[in-house]
Amino acid sequence: MSTAVQRPELPRQPGSPDQRAEAGDVTRRSSGARRVMTALGVVLAMLLGSVVAVTAPAGADAPSFPVVATVSVQGAFGVAVRPDGLRAYVASFFSSSVSVINTSTNEVVATVAVGDYPQWVAVSADGSRVYVASGDGSVSVINTTTNTSALVGSVDSPAGVAVSPDGSRLYVANSSSDSVSVLNTATSAVVTTVAVGDVPLGVAVSPDGSRLYVANSSSDSVSVLNTATNMVVTTVAVGRHPWGVAVSPDGSRVYATNDGGSSVSVLNTATNTVVATVSVDSNPIGVAVSPDGSRVYAASGSGSMSVIDTATNTVVATVLFATNSMGVAASPDGSRVYVTEFGDGLVSVLSVPSSVTAPEAPTAVNVTPGDGSVSVSFTAGADGGAAISNYEYQLNGAGSWVALSPAATTSPITI
Repeated sequence: MSTAVQRPELPRQPGSPDQRAEAGDVTRRSSGARRVMTALGVVLAMLLGSVVAVTAPAGADAPSFPVVATVSVQGAFGVAVRPDGLRAYVASFFSSSVSVINTSTNEVVATVAVGDYPQWVAVSADGSRVYVASGDGSVSVINTTTNTSALVGSVDSPAGVAVSPDGSRLYVANSSSDSVSVLNTATSAVVTTVAVGDVPLGVAVSPDGSRLYVANSSSDSVSVLNTATNMVVTTVAVGRHPWGVAVSPDGSRVYATNDGGSSVSVLNTATNTVVATVSVDSNPIGVAVSPDGSRVYAASGSGSMSVIDTATNTVVATVLFATNSMGVAASPDGSRVYVTEFGDGLVSVLSVPSSVTAPEAPTAVNVTPGDGSVSVSFTAGADGGAAISNYEYQLNGAGSWVALSPAATTSPITI
């Protein structure tokens, strides 16, 4: 009998790298999560109805993002959370409606009819209105008190939608006409239409309302609009086929997901230049910034969410899902992240932890064969903040990881 010194293989996603380790490790189970400590990396895996894995470099902070609930929404697409955090709104692409989720119970409490093939949603700063852009060309508004909707108007192939901080203006990207419609929310009238780059998809407003950022997919750029004059002041080249765009809470950075480039472009809003390009999983689409500005969440069509540390512009965790993820939103207090899984028709609710130091790799591993057993001694690496409750092993580098029974928490362990 021999023990494997190999990290368990993660589910592969289209376009993502092979996640298998190349060298030895010892595993331990702690607080429901498997922690695999290797010199090459750290993997945390959780089983919560579906497999979710988090990866991070060895020795780095490796926060885990466990799925605490999943909510069924047919063709879940865009998602937005009300400023008070009590409700989340999800576009249901196939049912021509928006599902209203009670964030305390993680249950759908209302379904509001809107246009056909709704895609992206935006909530006003006071939480009283939700705006929905649908594939049939309609833009709807939902009264969040009554959960009733009304037609705002029709535009040319609406995609992304955003509301000004004061609630007076609605911005809608028109993907077919390469423009952005500016609507007066009080009258529903189109104030003006601004020409931007080719196939605009995502829009986001700066916290002070002075700038609008538009992701132009086919021209690989982000247009910057002055909202006082409704004119484009500059156009910034980014990665291939940008889709989503989000602004940091302090307004100093803009993050654009490059669907064709498997990256996120980081823009300095003072200079309107790209200051970093962060590689993520393939086909990133939705993007959101945490309320404190410390993290960026990028949802990828390949079936994952990349977590970017904004201080270092590096990916500190990657959460894997069973199918393609589209939209992402953070709760106002930062404790939850909502990710839509279009293919499975789900909204995954993730718990956001504080940064936790990842376990260090074990050292001085020594295997001593016995009569029908083997003893493995080692020096455990520093723990990442949760007590060790048990160890696991894998035989011959294949098969399932098996927990020791009875549980053992100190070296040596006998298999």
